[in-house]
Amino acid sequence: MRLHHVALSVSDLDRSVEFYESFGLREVERYEKPGLDARSALLRFEGGPLLELFELGDSEPLPENRRNPVDDLRVRGTKHVALETRDVDAEVERLRSRGVEVEDPRTGGSGRRYTFLRDPDGIPVELYEVKG
Repeated sequence: MRLHHVALSVSDLDRSVEFYESFGLREVERYEKPGLDARSALLRFEGGPLLELFELGDSEPLPENRRNPVDDLRVRGTKHVALETRDVDAEVERLRSRGVEVEDPRTGGSGRRYTFLRDPDGIPVELYEVKG
């Protein structure tokens, strides 16, 4: 088995598609969810799993205690979306030049460098540096 997709509920589908496409994902499908009054989009990194985005008019915002990755560890369930990068510093510079608020990179217990930012709905997104 392998991971097929991860799904996120968002407030503005078009805005979220644009945000995630800025990391190299490409929209592969858009559709309506019958009975839910929802719009959906599937995005994919080349050859990788899918990211499914749902926009429902009556969805609730992410609670404040779920917006901080450390505090969110105290809540069971999904934590964040993690995206691989070969150079976390270059990504941070690119994002900051576009006005995106990004934490300073740090080194984790694994010895790998990473950082966090928030998507347009406050969902934590990790940039995780991989070499090779």
